[in-house]
Amino acid sequence: MKVSDEETEAAPSSSDLTPPKLPFIWSWDLLENRLPASKMVLSPWLPERGLALIYGQRGCGKTRLAVAIAYAIATGDSLLG
Repeated sequence: MKVSDEETEAAPSSSDLTPPKLPFIWSWDLLENRLPASKMVLSPWLPERGLALIYGQRGCGKTRLAVAIAYAIATGDSLLG
């Protein structure tokens, strides 16, 4: 079966691959913009969508702390008290 030229898709040309134009923002406009405050998962140190690192020597309880954090988040309870 022969495929007509109309049925084949043409490869995108270089003019189709131009990036979209982005708006220009002055630095003082960016500084004046107020961003919404982050929601806290465990207040005051673990924000929603944030990162945290537990660091310490071997055997000091890092794993137990991580399990306690996970339990507090899952149950909605307080951490360590």
